[in-house]
Amino acid sequence: MRSYYAAHMGTLEVSMTDGSGSETILFSQTGNQGNEWLQEKLEIPAVDDLEIIVKGTSGTGWMSDMAVDGISLVPGTCASPLATPDPTKTTTTTTTTTPTTTTTPTTTTTPTITTTTTPTTTTTPTITTTTPTTNQEYSIFECTAETDQTCMFIQSTDDTFNWEKKSGPAPYYEYSGITGVTGPGGAKEGSVYFYTKTYPDRNPGDVAVMFTDIDFQKVERCFSFWYHMRSYYAAHMGTLEISMTDGSGSETILFSRTGNQGNEWLQEKLEIPAVDDLKIIVKGISGTGWMSDMAVDGISLVPGTCASPLAAPARTTTATLTTTTTLATTTTPTTTTSPTTTTTPTTTTTPTTTTTPTTTTTPTTTTPTTTTTPTTTTTPTTNLVIECGFEQGQTCAFENIENPDIEDFDWTLDQSGSTSTKRTGPAAAHSGDKYAYIEVNSQESGDIAILSSTYTDLTSSSYCLSFYYHMYGKHTGDLAVYTEERDTGMWSTLWDKSGNKGDQWIYASMDITGYSDLVIEIEATKGGTWNKGDIAIDDIMLSIGSCN
Repeated sequence: MRSYYAAHMGTLEVSMTDGSGSETILFSQTGNQGNEWLQEKLEIPAVDDLEIIVKGTSGTGWMSDMAVDGISLVPGTCASPLATPDPTKTTTTTTTTTPTTTTTPTTTTTPTITTTTTPTTTTTPTITTTTPTTNQEYSIFECTAETDQTCMFIQSTDDTFNWEKKSGPAPYYEYSGITGVTGPGGAKEGSVYFYTKTYPDRNPGDVAVMFTDIDFQKVERCFSFWYHMRSYYAAHMGTLEISMTDGSGSETILFSRTGNQGNEWLQEKLEIPAVDDLKIIVKGISGTGWMSDMAVDGISLVPGTCASPLAAPARTTTATLTTTTTLATTTTPTTTTSPTTTTTPTTTTTPTTTTTPTTTTTPTTTTPTTTTTPTTTTTPTTNLVIECGFEQGQTCAFENIENPDIEDFDWTLDQSGSTSTKRTGPAAAHSGDKYAYIEVNSQESGDIAILSSTYTDLTSSSYCLSFYYHMYGKHTGDLAVYTEERDTGMWSTLWDKSGNKGDQWIYASMDITGYSDLVIEIEATKGGTWNKGDIAIDDIMLSIGSCN
């Protein structure tokens, strides 16, 4: 906030609101603050529906240009943050002005990193990692796919389709009574992962690409990631490829896997040389059949080598290995290093088998082998009764019922992109381009919209219903699933959620039993009198049998 004439400079204000809607001013400065960058740290209390507002108000004269930079929001307190933001900042002070900064002094803590790994194929080892606070020269870059985390990758616009975010099991992880058909049963880290959805839209050879678009400093790095490539028929699975380009524009393949790699998450670490204009590319290529859902998660790019990183990425991981696949790899043992800071992470590893799922490899790593004899057809058939992604040209058995006696308005069934009201509704479909949602503008509190299966005969004795839902906004109402034996009028509440669940798609599944002529209704209700209450649904699936 520099102004040659102090009276010209306006006001910079930072405030917050919570679920009550009241606004609290956290910081305010008016007038000339000198020709330097000043830092401020503000304690944010734990509240519902947090919204942070940065307001710049022009002053009385034309010398009123103000600026902000290096903004971060870190969990914990300013004195004891739970994580350290990536950017390394350099502050140059050119005057004798003494800025007023955070009232809570920043301290240095020495966390201990303890890792215990039990790499056996039938147990669940837990890896717990705590972030050290360091002052290293280079930053760590990560991509965990979680909705509240930034990712160093962006989607290419020159490929066939996109990598999608997914929580819970992949669409055909379970099919026709078989578990582990294709795709993972859940994320490796957190609750969300990236995957390539194959059925029903992909053709052999279709390509999904994401790449880095960051100006990395020229330093050697270790690129680490987890991948999952499960196909009941090995020949169905396509190819996962990691490559890099440098200033010359030439592309070097660092890692490539083709075919079934087993129903487990596998880790790979790749040495990245110090080059100018580094770009890392993750490419998924669809295989010859529909069982070709591949996934990646827990991606990190750490300065240093894989054997001696300058810092370790922070994350908490629960790993479950469920098959007996033997990985033949070239292994570089991970050593214990001491970063040049006040933090000394220590690592303890207790192997219990001769198989090491966590490996550090070069691009010539041997591919795991699997022998599978296909015995059935290669397209899903009878068990999947209903699939509604609301895409163009796709018929959905869940329809608006068009009955003003029992509903007040209709679902919008072909929405793409965000809804019309800010800070409510999703930014995009869970998968594909379209989804269904209720637009609550112009509706009254308590108004109901219903999607019903009443025009479809459902006569099996057992079903599994699953879908993704999005309930974001201060005034979000209810989303419920009801079931009835046709024409009896005896409705049962199968599932019900209310209120703001955050800006995220959430997976739900439920068993339905005991009916001979089933009708299902999905009912959404407007919440408060205001309009931040759009509710959305996508990827509805109804299949015969149990969800388990």
